[in-house]
Amino acid sequence: MGKSASFSKTKSPKSYHKPRSNVALLSGLLFCGKCGDFMRPKLSQRLNKDGEQIYSYLCQTKEKSRRQNCDGKNPNGNELDRMVCEQIKLLSENHSAFIKGLSTVKREFEANREDFNERLLHLQKERQDNEKQINALVTALAKSDGMAAFDYITNQINELHRKNDGIQKQIADIESVSNQYSYSDSEFEILKDLLVSFSKSFDTMSVEQKRAALRTFIRKIVWDGENAHVMLFGDVEENIDISSFTEQNGEPLRADSEFY
Repeated sequence: MGKSASFSKTKSPKSYHKPRSNVALLSGLLFCGKCGDFMRPKLSQRLNKDGEQIYSYLCQTKEKSRRQNCDGKNPNGNELDRMVCEQIKLLSENHSAFIKGLSTVKREFEANREDFNERLLHLQKERQDNEKQINALVTALAKSDGMAAFDYITNQINELHRKNDGIQKQIADIESVSNQYSYSDSEFEILKDLLVSFSKSFDTMSVEQKRAALRTFIRKIVWDGENAHVMLFGDVEENIDISSFTEQNGEPLRADSEFY
């Protein structure tokens, strides 16, 4: 199928950016490999040959900064969604390695839960301290006299905001992993049954059901501009080829495309 995309495995995040698109399946799971920010669906008003609404995924930082802070390529959303779904369906047909890996990582996580909690508390305190500094700098900014002082304080505030964005991403990652390993034995059996039936039932699911199903197995997906690196819940090493699908490979999206 093309260039490789790594599937590393670790259950789906319970807190994520709620998708507002009624077509894109990877909303809330897809991250930009260049800057680390979320990638959101960018929809056009046109349909492809299969009658599907054409869309791509666009990095939030790229969109907000008008390409100044990130200029990564946009993946073709229709094709990327399709390929990820096909690979998860294949995974369900040979699920024993995934379940074994998930069991192993679950045990390891339970053994190191205290370290995860300590790291989480440290990050939360760091974020809180940064927010206090930002508030103090905002007060100082209001009292500043002269452009030099204004620019200096503004740069400090922007830098603290950037640090907090990075801290928040780490917090979200730890919280999602922590939440997903609290399986009871009965829940774990349900997960295994779901994986076994996944390939047979997936195509008949609604968009929301498909999103929920994908989040059961996928922790996050990183798009590096060429390949999709899909990280699954569990720690089984496995490489699966997924082709590069940029906007340029499909029909280009017009400037009047909107975010949903």
